[in-house]
Amino acid sequence: MHNKWSWFKLTLLTSVMFLINYTATSQQTCNDFNIKGEIFQQNNRCVVVPDMLSTFGTQVSIRNIRVVLPEDYKLQSSSLPVVYFFMPYIGDSSSYTDSLFINYFTGIKNKGILVCVEMLQETDSITQNDFRKSMSGLFNKSLKPWINATFKCQSSPATTIVSGIQEGADVALYLALELPSIIGKAGIFSPVMNNSEEEKTMALDLGKNYTNKIFFYNLASEDKVGLNKLENITDILGLQTSVMIYKILDENYTDEKFDWQKWFPEFLKWMYASGYNYVMKDVD
Repeated sequence: MHNKWSWFKLTLLTSVMFLINYTATSQQTCNDFNIKGEIFQQNNRCVVVPDMLSTFGTQVSIRNIRVVLPEDYKLQSSSLPVVYFFMPYIGDSSSYTDSLFINYFTGIKNKGILVCVEMLQETDSITQNDFRKSMSGLFNKSLKPWINATFKCQSSPATTIVSGIQEGADVALYLALELPSIIGKAGIFSPVMNNSEEEKTMALDLGKNYTNKIFFYNLASEDKVGLNKLENITDILGLQTSVMIYKILDENYTDEKFDWQKWFPEFLKWMYASGYNYVMKDVD
């Protein structure tokens, strides 16, 4: 009887210690990152806002970065895919990005790391084309290497996704076409299409060498010039390359600032699916 009681107490103690340990390790803590900048917790997720000057030097093309980690980041034994999202700097963007976070994690629960990049073109003296080239150099030489070195993330093209809205969509498309061996997937939401001729040339150069995936979203009410430019790019990619594309023209939008975000979960599900093995659902 004594032996049975001792065994029971040992088993109970072991179970309690395991539960305490599991609870402690499963709780998301934001104190483990040795990063200069702001680190806080939001909806059980760590949000890292690095100090731009000390992290990237005197780069002015990026005004702010938010790295949002999934709830179970600390428990992850393997590295995670990364979704970069580029957007124009709009001052106090917290409500805007918070809404994006909600849609992102609703779509793919704890799937990967979200990096929200707020861009700023401070002067009119730099052309849109030069600005995108500077963003490309910053992404390839500074931002992506820093993300890879700081967080548990995968670095292959298949697990590196760039996306963006408006001018940020132009940057994401430029990056996807210029760096197809680094970036395997892209989400282009309401692009401005300021310099579509260069993108046409870059798209043609891809040829049959890459089987990357690009998702396009635009409002059906967009001006005809912009829609025609986008159509030219998607025609090249769809008919003359091996890139897989998915295009949405939204006819049912009510708020052009936020309605595109409703498609973000569907976009991610298609990105993480194998090939075309996911059919997007209509979003109300």
